[in-house]
Amino acid sequence: MEDHAEYIELLKRSLAGETETVRLYLAVMAVAPESAIPKLLEIQADETDHQSIIADLLLEAAAGQSADQEEWGGPPPEPSAAGPVGRGRARERCET
Repeated sequence: MEDHAEYIELLKRSLAGETETVRLYLAVMAVAPESAIPKLLEIQADETDHQSIIADLLLEAAAGQSADQEEWGGPPPEPSAAGPVGRGRARERCET
C-alpha cells in the first residue's frame, strides 16, 4: 500500500511540474517574436497532452476509474487563416 501512496504522490508532483512548464511556456510566448509562436504552440500542445495523461493516471490511481483524457483530447485544432496567435491576438481570438 505504501507503494501506491508513493505512486499517487509522484503523479501529483509530476502534474504540478507539467503545469509549471505550461505556465513557463505561456510566459515565453508573451515575449516571443511572432515567428516563434507556431513552434511554441506545438510545444504547448505536447505539454498539455502530458497533463491530460498524468491527470488520467492520477484519477485511475486515486479513484479506480479513468477519465479517458487521452480520448477526449484529440489533435490540436488547425491554425486559422488569421495566422498564429501572438501578443494581443489571443484575447481577440477568444472573443470572436
